Amino acid sequence: MKNVVFAFILLSSALIAQSDKLVKAIEKNLAIMDTAQTIETALLLKNGFERIADAEKGEWIPQYYASMANATLSMREKDNILKEEIIDKAEKYINRADSLEPDNSDIYVIKSMIVYARITVSPMERFMALSPLATKYIDKAAELDPSNPRVDLQKGMVVMFTPEMMGGGLEKAKPMIVSALEKFDTFEPKSSIHPHWGKSVAEGLLKRANEKK
Repeated sequence: MKNVVFAFILLSSALIAQSDKLVKAIEKNLAIMDTAQTIETALLLKNGFERIADAEKGEWIPQYYASMANATLSMREKDNILKEEIIDKAEKYINRADSLEPDNSDIYVIKSMIVYARITVSPMERFMALSPLATKYIDKAAELDPSNPRVDLQKGMVVMFTPEMMGGGLEKAKPMIVSALEKFDTFEPKSSIHPHWGKSVAEGLLKRANEKK
């Protein structure tokens, strides 16, 4: 009996140590993400989150960040062939996250982001075909968690970067960005590594909208 208890204690200690290591690895990358400005940093984040995700295939949070890092990097890539490959990776990781953590609002935000990334490869050919899917994903994200500020932020970014002749622009996006910031004021992440990004992005977009006047 003592041997069983001792083995259980060793196993529990090993699991706690592994969990702490995972948290610290993700926190290190998140600290970089908060200040990322260049494509070199975006590539560094992509590689870092992929290593964690591939080592921890049973954990949804690493898969989520690996997907987000790829989706973000794809927006900076100019070569459409490479862009498509990066988007494929983003989709692979978010699908893995979704299988581990079904019906998660933040996962559906990234799903919508990935669809818009695909649209940017060939906007004229893909917008009409793919935009309904992106809308479906973001509506699902809102349904799952109406208080999620990243839902309004994603909506605002889409509208902001849509041409004014198609119903977009800074002024149309401003109410969504304001709504996102209001929700950020009361948002509390479940842990230091659960999704909590976006406030600084929303603040920057609101500043741009206000400066345009």
